[in-house]
Amino acid sequence: MPKRGILDRLRSDNLAFFDLHVGTLELRIGAVENVRDQARIVALKHWEQLEAYVAGHSSFMTSFVPQPVGPGAPPLVRAMGDASDAAGVGPMLTLPGAMAEAVARDLSQHAREVIVSTEGDTFTMHRRAQTFVVEPPMGSGRPGVGVRIEPGRPFAFYASTGRTRSNPGIGHARVVAVLADHGAVADAAASAIGMAMLHANHVERALAATLRLEPYGLRGVIILAESQIGVWGDMQIVRAPGRA
Repeated sequence: MPKRGILDRLRSDNLAFFDLHVGTLELRIGAVENVRDQARIVALKHWEQLEAYVAGHSSFMTSFVPQPVGPGAPPLVRAMGDASDAAGVGPMLTLPGAMAEAVARDLSQHAREVIVSTEGDTFTMHRRAQTFVVEPPMGSGRPGVGVRIEPGRPFAFYASTGRTRSNPGIGHARVVAVLADHGAVADAAASAIGMAMLHANHVERALAATLRLEPYGLRGVIILAESQIGVWGDMQIVRAPGRA
């Protein structure tokens, strides 16, 4: 089963959370209202549309490079195709973020505030400032790293959640965090970073690889690799809450 998203460390006093399995993804959904039934319907809709498209375009699922997407493709597929094309990565790498956004936006028609998380991706339509833990505290000499995002327009956030035995990180980066307007763009940026991080000192190279996504809604990037730190854009780094 895929690991839960960074929402396991995201606290929200006014949202009720539940889990929903769709295809190969485990979604965690938070909303003020009870939207369990609507969530099941919209998640299944997007997954079935993806399956129907892949049935006629098998390379979309297996390719490690961008694939052309026609104007008749469903919205989820178009979002994945546009982001993967901009980043130069395979389209399926953008699926978790794209699905989180698609479900959240559909559910926003039924709820005032919605957050959807899957694996390392979160898409939020929430009115409060939020702090995401991207690396837990590792002892007195290494405090945790968090990112605070002020309230405003909806956003997508990806975090690799710190390198552990079960999570090797992305490329040679220990931690990668991405803030974007769209979930597929956040995933595409993280994948581009992984491809560029051939060594722990390739942080500047990895940051440069993400800049091609700025016209598509990329808003900020953080890369931690050994003793190097790379930060670009609209990212407020804070000390992560919690004990080592």
